Amino acid sequence: MKKIEISLPEEIVEIIDKKVVNKLGKDRSEALKTIVMNWLSEQGYLEKGGTKKEHLPIEKHPHSTETFYTS
Repeated sequence: MKKIEISLPEEIVEIIDKKVVNKLGKDRSEALKTIVMNWLSEQGYLEKGGTKKEHLPIEKHPHSTETFYTS
């Protein structure tokens, strides 16, 4: 697994801290990972045999009932 550093506006960080952390992950990092993985899944990038050309290996997220494909 690789780490990616990102910068977000303070307003977005406040939303994540107040409304997302503890719902989608135990901290900012897990919450953001869940958001990104869900978006990629919704777009079809993570579907096995889906419409997108990019397929990633399977990973089960510990706070979700869904199976994701990750790099």
